[in-house]
Amino acid sequence: MQTFFFELKTECNSCGNPLLINAFAREITCEHCNQKNEITSKLWKSLVVESMHDASNYQEGQRSNSKMITGGYEFSVGFGKRKAQCPKCKTVIPDNVFDSFETGEYKCAQCENEIYIRKPDEFAQQIVPSAKYIVGEDVNQIKTGIQGMQKPEAIKPIIFTCPACAANLEVDGSKRVIICKYCNASVYLPDDLWYELHPAKIVERWYIVNNEGTKTENGVVVEEKIPEWYYLSDVAIDNEGNVYVASEEDSGDSDFIVWSFNPELKTRWIRKGIKLDHENTGMVITRNGKLLLWNKFKRSLIMLSCKDGTDLLTLKGEDPSDSNPYPFTMKGCDALLSDSDNTILAVINNTFVRFYDDGTRAPVWTAVSEKHELPGLFSRMFGGGNTTVKIPNDDEWAPCVKEIGSQPKRVSGEYTKMNLGYDGYVYMYDTSSTDSKIAKYTREGNQVWKRDLPLSNKECKPYADANGFVYVIGSEDDNKTKLIRMSPDGKDIEVLQKDVLDGGLLSVDDRLAVSKEGRIYTFRFYNVLKVFNPDLTCVFESDQSKEEGLEKMRDYKKQKEAEE
Repeated sequence: MQTFFFELKTECNSCGNPLLINAFAREITCEHCNQKNEITSKLWKSLVVESMHDASNYQEGQRSNSKMITGGYEFSVGFGKRKAQCPKCKTVIPDNVFDSFETGEYKCAQCENEIYIRKPDEFAQQIVPSAKYIVGEDVNQIKTGIQGMQKPEAIKPIIFTCPACAANLEVDGSKRVIICKYCNASVYLPDDLWYELHPAKIVERWYIVNNEGTKTENGVVVEEKIPEWYYLSDVAIDNEGNVYVASEEDSGDSDFIVWSFNPELKTRWIRKGIKLDHENTGMVITRNGKLLLWNKFKRSLIMLSCKDGTDLLTLKGEDPSDSNPYPFTMKGCDALLSDSDNTILAVINNTFVRFYDDGTRAPVWTAVSEKHELPGLFSRMFGGGNTTVKIPNDDEWAPCVKEIGSQPKRVSGEYTKMNLGYDGYVYMYDTSSTDSKIAKYTREGNQVWKRDLPLSNKECKPYADANGFVYVIGSEDDNKTKLIRMSPDGKDIEVLQKDVLDGGLLSVDDRLAVSKEGRIYTFRFYNVLKVFNPDLTCVFESDQSKEEGLEKMRDYKKQKEAEE
């Protein structure tokens, strides 16, 4: 659960006096001229949703201030991330209050100040679908649109003389214009009296308590749809079936983002501000809930939380030196997986290297129980594997998968796709030729089998479900896309989905993610996505994916007509 705070003000469109927005309301009435100022849904999205998007990765207590000119207003916007507090004594409202609180006044446990808490109404819900509660608003502004215009409960009536008949009038502050009950004159209360009843207000902080894990994307809170993307770096999937995507939003100078959606295709979170680009960037998910990001031209490895995309750790890489000839580095990494024991197996400059998740070296193919075995005398004497692997300075020639056997030391990283299956085995294949092979390995590097891979063009990582069935997507020389599944022993190959030109649903799909139960996601750059249940029923197809299929059919027909 995340809580965001807001401090908002602008100027009245009618009189130009300050207009304090101390509530999430459709209309705010100016206390100076009594004119209503409409805050439209579009304006609220700019004020609140975009601010929530910016603050989603803030640390607790971090804030920002900005000016925003939109919709005919100039807004001063203060926002940030902080748990809701009592405005008087700053005591934090306990999280359990938001488990089942009904709309009303909450009494601060420390000072007994009353704080208004409400569930979002229909207007607020449409703007921020993920909002669970709104806290600390001016209740009078919500109900009347006027800041503090209702009679304060603690104020007793004040005697005021009617300027028309000199009768004594009781003024309670509920109305600015009152009717004299003696002469029926309309009496406008002067500023001095009015402001005594209604002291000048200041901008008040109020909060939106957001549902767990909800972030925003492009200024819109995402609950019902996934983001758009242009460039697609990598995709991955975790044990619960949540899918992770590394992408860039458009073909211009856009931000690199990482985002996740659940099996219901609702976005869980979006992470921006990562200093990577779409080219040569890869991503894997560990069995213990970490997301690993690396780029071939950078030394360090970024670790994010699978739960919400927040930073966990960055393993700083370095070049070899005399004092540390076997450092941690990702520079030159073409393929990487997180193994079943959470060690990191990588192909760096065509060389197999394994690290523990703290960046220290691990034996490449020998499982050891001592996690923190470091390069030193023991390793040198007994061949533990830590000090025997030196990463070359460049990617000199290495064999392809079809040419290697058990406990391989080197492989051509540029032409190798590698992944850990949900059955616990390591799978890798080469993309270099039409006679490429796919191989299955144990954690100890023993080759279980090697089989022909009947696809000419393939760029996705291989996936294996919990039963050991292996999935690869690619195309043949005729540019027809196929999704194939191999049996656990690698002997049988089944075509699960065909190209649209052969009566299937695939067109330009070239990336893949498969859950442990066998649910299949196919991707390509520019918003192409299809989802198939384990029974191969297509349960989702993006609009762009449909358009790509139609376009491929149209091009095929034109080609045939031209040939005739």
